Amino acid sequence: MAANLSDVDISSFNRFENNTAYLQSWIEAIQNKPDALIRAVKEADRASNYMEYKVGIIPEAEYKHQNSLDDIIAKKQVKQQTEIENLSSKLTAFADKYDPYEFKDVET
Repeated sequence: MAANLSDVDISSFNRFENNTAYLQSWIEAIQNKPDALIRAVKEADRASNYMEYKVGIIPEAEYKHQNSLDDIIAKKQVKQQTEIENLSSKLTAFADKYDPYEFKDVET
């Protein structure tokens, strides 16, 4: 019995370490890319919709409609992200040319 109890304690500790590492990886992912959590939630929602469709909780038409809306939103988000990155690179290029200590015109 003591061996079983000590095994449970070790097993629980290992699970705690694994959970800690798992949570730490999420913290790092969110710090590096703040939208990582939102993306993960959307993917989980999409997986949930698929499972609900497969077991008959939602009809096929509703499942397809939800996925088509997700696709439209995802495409718009990609387009917006591309526009933001383009603007960001233009602003960075401008800022690289600009010396705040010099008061002269900067060519754009």
